[in-house]
Amino acid sequence: MFSKLDNFLWKHEKKIKNLILILTLVAGFFAVQSWKNSLIGASVALFILYAILFFPIFSRAFGIKIFGTLLKFREELGILIGVLSLAHLYHMLPMIGFYLSKNPLLVIFGILPQIIILILTLTSNEFSRKKLGKNWKKLHRLVYIVPILIMIQIGLAKNWAIGVLAILNIIFIIGKILEFSGKKFYKMETQNFPKGQKFICVPCGFIYDPAIGDPDGGIAPGMEFSDIPEDWRCPECGVTKADFVPYEKGQQNTGHLVKIIEKKYLNPTTIELTIDKPENLTAKDGQFATFEYQDESGVFRRQYSVAKQTPHSATFLIKIKSNGRGGKILTEKKSGDEMNLIGFFGDFILQKNSNQKIFIATGTGLAPIFKMMSAIPDIPKKLYFSVSTEEEIFYQDELAQIPNLENFSYISREKVDGYREGRMKFEDIEASENAEFYLCGNPQMVENFVTEIKNTGFKSVYFEQFS
Repeated sequence: MFSKLDNFLWKHEKKIKNLILILTLVAGFFAVQSWKNSLIGASVALFILYAILFFPIFSRAFGIKIFGTLLKFREELGILIGVLSLAHLYHMLPMIGFYLSKNPLLVIFGILPQIIILILTLTSNEFSRKKLGKNWKKLHRLVYIVPILIMIQIGLAKNWAIGVLAILNIIFIIGKILEFSGKKFYKMETQNFPKGQKFICVPCGFIYDPAIGDPDGGIAPGMEFSDIPEDWRCPECGVTKADFVPYEKGQQNTGHLVKIIEKKYLNPTTIELTIDKPENLTAKDGQFATFEYQDESGVFRRQYSVAKQTPHSATFLIKIKSNGRGGKILTEKKSGDEMNLIGFFGDFILQKNSNQKIFIATGTGLAPIFKMMSAIPDIPKKLYFSVSTEEEIFYQDELAQIPNLENFSYISREKVDGYREGRMKFEDIEASENAEFYLCGNPQMVENFVTEIKNTGFKSVYFEQFS
């Protein structure tokens, strides 16, 4: 229903945010002109506040996607609310003495929500997130009590709007209870499939069977695919539900037969593999390819991230495991041999904007990172890249060719001139307030860094783990 509007909001996100900030200046100038104007501004601010509070409820409990998209503008709308509230407070201050003698509670419940909104407005920035860390979210949860304080103030003033606010607050409380309980009032399009319908993961071939569920992933036996939470991931390759399709017994995805153009070793355990590919089959920056192999044990699939791409070719950086099924096959492959390419998948994708990019990678986790960095030559970016020994280092000449890139490469177990010694540390990273982080590589490294980055207050963190 809202798909076109949703796409529009995603496409013009930055422009819309700038437009809201311009509107904030205009609205603030209007509201500060008179008491009447400030009342209008305060009413508008209250309406926007309730809208923001209801966005996650409509998105998570009722599955209306556009409200999830609107949350992207929550910070800018919060600043608009703050400016309008400040204008209202400016006109209230001269009257405080009069109302304190008449009804002190009215003043307290009138001033308190204004102060909370002002604090939240002043801390709605990356600097505050970084300084407050985990406490930033706790502070901003104060927004939930603002409508209640305003309702009490309206009640003390014996204003007719008390009934409307009371109903809105009751609906909001019920909505949050439903949201936090995980209750869903919608079904995916798969609801029309028969009970027990199996679904197959296109990238890796994993089959979700409702009768079995995914106990390790928190999905109990008996849960239909349509009822699985949207944040669930394939237990085999980590893609989202979007990359699953209905499965029928004996179903196969034949893929595309492609030829190896070149295979060369970058170090004893890492190869650079280049294949030809159909022109209409294209990987987004950061995505991986799925290949299907067959050995004496049967058919299986492996995923490799794309490092380079032309209209007719794709290049991968692959770590060869001597005892791995895929590694044994790739060791024997040579130029001219055929491979079965299923397609390109994954949601670890570069965000196209002007924000500073911080890239963190270990080993062949450099592959999707390299493709991302190559796609944004004009954007300032930093790479923090680590391997264990000097023998394992690769792609340094290629990295030197990427414009506007600061390369900080580490060798963790050896001391080598020109490289940083020891393990990468979060404290080593210097990032601007609006920086975006992209991580790929060793699962433990990714998990540790993502936790530290988010705890510091950065919002834009994208990652993929390599096993």
